[in-house]
Amino acid sequence: MRLWALAPLSLALGGCSLLFPEDPRLGYEAYDDCLSRVSGELLEFRKAASESDGLLVPTYTYDITKVGFEAKRALIVEGSDETLGARLKRETNRVRTAYQRFNTSPTDETGVFFLGNDPALYRVRGGAQFADTILPTGCARQMTDARLVRVDIEPFQRATRAAPSTETPDGEPLNETTN
Repeated sequence: MRLWALAPLSLALGGCSLLFPEDPRLGYEAYDDCLSRVSGELLEFRKAASESDGLLVPTYTYDITKVGFEAKRALIVEGSDETLGARLKRETNRVRTAYQRFNTSPTDETGVFFLGNDPALYRVRGGAQFADTILPTGCARQMTDARLVRVDIEPFQRATRAAPSTETPDGEPLNETTN
């Protein structure tokens, strides 16, 4: 009869995980799990690559809400913009609008941050690469307690060297002189 009395208690404890599920952002996500979670975007990247000269520049967005203070501090390197999210929130006075503007804001290799809310986000631009390497690179850069949540791409634009000018600064043609 005592075991029968413990049955409701054991069912109640089992229900705790239903009422309070563990946050999927906690802990380390295996590389293969990350790839399978975000692999749906690969087709879009391949299409974009075929429309450009093959190279794309990705911008990775990571949810860093559960990342510890010291790990966040290590991400904030000199030149990164840890105030962008706060500035956007002050400008719009609406978190949703600020998130939308943050997700479309330009960034560079040092990254920008949206801190102090859930989710806290970190956006960083990667180097030019082929479509098939974008997701593996994003998953490899993922840290413990963070998750890759978005990848934006743009075509890589090669720098073109300007042809030498045939005019003087005054707009007159250059004269070739021979000795």
